[in-house]
Amino acid sequence: GKPNTFNPIKEPTIHYGEEMDWGNRKTKFDTTQCRRDRPSEIIRVQQFKTRKKEMASELERAMICLQNGDVKCLDAIYRLTSKGIFTFVLPIVKAYDVAEDVMQNTYIRAYENISSYTPGTNPRNWLLTIAKNLALGEVKKRSREISYDFNDENVETQGVYDLNPNLDTPT
Repeated sequence: GKPNTFNPIKEPTIHYGEEMDWGNRKTKFDTTQCRRDRPSEIIRVQQFKTRKKEMASELERAMICLQNGDVKCLDAIYRLTSKGIFTFVLPIVKAYDVAEDVMQNTYIRAYENISSYTPGTNPRNWLLTIAKNLALGEVKKRSREISYDFNDENVETQGVYDLNPNLDTPT
């Protein structure tokens, strides 16, 4: 038989290039990333793109505010970018706690060097560049560290001080 095509929620029919009124702005739909048979998916993508632009302009305002000396704007910068920076850094450093440290150090470094930020450029990319450099520096630093298991009898311990000396043994 015929499949049941009843849809209790009537989705609007939206076509590529069609304008739709979003309150205070009219927008043309770009359906290149959506399935054309799912108008609700087109609307979700459009809402995401709109929110992403709003967050970018809010981040830009917060960066300029921080450049003008208002430290409270760092909270807004952190709120808008912390998840993205953490998820960007984690695959580089491969450790959750190290990624958290790098993320925190990114905001410290950004605050210290906010005068080098150029308004009108992408603030997210500026922060990600700082995060990338700190993460790569952390990886390089950790690769130079050598860990030893001093309980292993195959480890050469000549010149290593005994931190728990036996007090009964004469020196």
